[in-house]
This record gives sequence, C-alpha cells and structure tokens, in this order.
Amino acid sequence: MTTHLISPDELLQMVCETELNGREPISYMDWVIVINSIAYNTDIILAESVCQLMRVLYQMPLTEDQVFDIVAQQIGRRIVERMEE
Repeated sequence: MTTHLISPDELLQMVCETELNGREPISYMDWVIVINSIAYNTDIILAESVCQLMRVLYQMPLTEDQVFDIVAQQIGRRIVERMEE
C-alpha cells in the first residue's frame, strides 16, 4: 500500500470531483457522501481521525457520533470485501 499525504483542501476537492460532480457540498446528504468516501478510501487505522478532523475543519452538519457510525460502516464494508477476495 502506498501512502500519499495531501492537504484537507485537496482531499475535499478530490471527493467533490468524484462524488459530487465537481460541486461543493451544501446539503446534509452531500456531507454524508463526502464522509462515506473519505472513510472508505482512507487507511483503516487513520479513517476515524481523518474524518473527524474534516468534520471540524469544514464545520460539517454531522455530529461526532454520526461520523463515527459512518466510518465504522465503511471499515466493516472494506473488511468484508477483503475477506471475499
């Protein structure tokens, strides 16, 4: 696995380009999509911290618990996918 360090702004821009067709997140559901994408595509060990940091930096309309639940779901999904390989 290769690790790439990028800024939070670059991460948000990449997610917006791929998941939101290049537009900025404005609604609650847009932010849910952003967190889901970040959680799924970030290293399992770092996913929770990265998502919580992004939540705070961008003042997302999600609670800490909601972000935790999304991350847990995405990590679980990735583990199942790896087991099926």
